[in-house]
Amino acid sequence: MPKSSIPTEYTKDIANQVASRLKLSKKDATAYTEEVINIIADRLVQGVKINLKGLGILAPKQFPAKEIPARMVRNPRDGTTSEKPAQSKPAYRKLTFKMAKIIQQRLN
Repeated sequence: MPKSSIPTEYTKDIANQVASRLKLSKKDATAYTEEVINIIADRLVQGVKINLKGLGILAPKQFPAKEIPARMVRNPRDGTTSEKPAQSKPAYRKLTFKMAKIIQQRLN
């Protein structure tokens, strides 16, 4: 798999930028940045939609458990049919992100 040509920023890099812009120590800026990330993660786990003005909206989406009934399936190699037993798909959550218009305009 080829490596991406897009540069990656880490929490440490963002904390260093916060430190230089707000004239804070790197230790304080790192603590503040990590705390903001932890607060956002905690709220997302609680099911809260987060609107970060100028960046976008982070929203958790819940998908319910689903029962898949038994059915007949066909083997394409030899044409035989067999019964596939019923299955249950567990509930799961995904995180969606809707980009702010200003970011979208800046990227295009």
